[in-house]
Amino acid sequence: MVNHRISGIAISKGIVIGKVKRLDFDKNQSELRALKVFDSEIEKAKFAFAKKSLIWDSERIIEKYKHKEKIKSIIESELMFLQDEELTNGVNKLIEKGNRCEIAIEEFFANYIELISNNGNSLSKIKVNDIQFLKHKLIQDINDVENDYSEVKNKIIITSLLDTDEILKIHENGAIGFATEYGSNLSHSSIISRSLNIPAVFGVNSLLGLVKDNDEIIIDGYLGNIIINPDIETHLFYENKQKQAEEELKSYQDYKDTHIKNKNGAKIRFYSNINNMIDLENTLINNADGIGLVRTENLVHEIEEIFEEDIQFEIYNRIAESIYPKTVTFRLFDFGYDKLNLNDEKENNPALGLRGVRYLLKNKHILETQLNALVRSSINGNVKLLIPMVTFTEEVIEIKKIVSKVSNVLNIQMPKIGTMVETPSSASLIKQIVKESDFISIGTNDLMQYFFAADRNNEHVKEYLDYSDESFIKLLSKIKKVCNKNEKELVICGQIASDEESLILLVNKGFQSFSVVPARILFLKKTLLQ
Repeated sequence: MVNHRISGIAISKGIVIGKVKRLDFDKNQSELRALKVFDSEIEKAKFAFAKKSLIWDSERIIEKYKHKEKIKSIIESELMFLQDEELTNGVNKLIEKGNRCEIAIEEFFANYIELISNNGNSLSKIKVNDIQFLKHKLIQDINDVENDYSEVKNKIIITSLLDTDEILKIHENGAIGFATEYGSNLSHSSIISRSLNIPAVFGVNSLLGLVKDNDEIIIDGYLGNIIINPDIETHLFYENKQKQAEEELKSYQDYKDTHIKNKNGAKIRFYSNINNMIDLENTLINNADGIGLVRTENLVHEIEEIFEEDIQFEIYNRIAESIYPKTVTFRLFDFGYDKLNLNDEKENNPALGLRGVRYLLKNKHILETQLNALVRSSINGNVKLLIPMVTFTEEVIEIKKIVSKVSNVLNIQMPKIGTMVETPSSASLIKQIVKESDFISIGTNDLMQYFFAADRNNEHVKEYLDYSDESFIKLLSKIKKVCNKNEKELVICGQIASDEESLILLVNKGFQSFSVVPARILFLKKTLLQ
């Protein structure tokens, strides 16, 4: 198959030409069941090795945090579950029926979760989400044994779906591009791809059935196109286009110190979004006006860090000091939905469930630990806090009381607190909420999906998520009018701020502050000057 063209969703801009490396993270279960188990004892050994590895990790963490009772008790419950004979016997019996160990683990955990969800189970105190987390770690440990990430260096990765951890791991090992069968341009995986500035296309139907290892492909991250085994003419065309894009990227540096003003002479501010330390580096390189959104849940690498104030403080303080004297806005943990999910019970609709401030107010020990770390990092006065997933004004008031208490105990001036408007209710209550907030940020990705009743991770309803829709722009303009009247800064976050067409529309409507992927700042400045 020569010069075969297919299309998907343009996720991260750029052109890349290279050889394919397939990563079958998500082989469907029917395919896995169809594979012959050459030796059930080998499959049992793989499971035993993965389980033992997790037991060692649990014992190490318990020893390290033996004086931290909350962490210690959580890890001890995981350890008890891993050491339970029911787990070992159950998985081994499924292997003996001809299943690979990954499928045996999937089936055992699915059955176990259903059992304790419906009836309760006295055999283990471990909760459903902890069990899901353990299942993921077991299978990940097995996949790490089977998949050598060093093979991805200088390759274009083709797979069914990538989560944020996998993207970071693959990037660290030198991959030059991504293409997947599933995914949307509003998912957190797409946000990470853009922050790494790696060309990527998601949502390419039947992609794995069209390519094999070492096929040459071209990813056009501008148009969302993939060309499999290009002919010489096509190869040369895209090679030239790639060089032009690289030259244009270099030219963006000319705009590093350029200040943009709207038609009324007001300054347009470009803040950056931070998901990781690579984003921080790009923020400094591209001379952002500050950091408009730190997604703090994306900075959590180990579950115990959520309970460890000093570890969090070191991360937050490093970011705050790096950007000083410019400001940095840390969004409080936004657990749940398509981010790290720590909820105790399975939710039928997590997008509408216990997430953001809802979760934090029900788990105040996690909230207070984070606030202690954040307030400590605000000592130089350039730290602001942002409350996620607000529904009612009372949630803002309650968070402010807790921050005030923490600040008084630490004898540090209370940082400014903003509200992230991403629910229709908070948009409707903007007149009340703005009076309780020092600033407002609009989380347009979530606000849009709730406004249009269309899941932003569902490619079947992507056409409903229209940034330029008149009704949605009217909603944003209403919020802006209230913020202007109360002299509170309004920051637009989400994909709408990084897209050149929607950015021009918003600037013409009078919006002035945007928080965007740092790698896009100079390009967006150039766009507004053209």
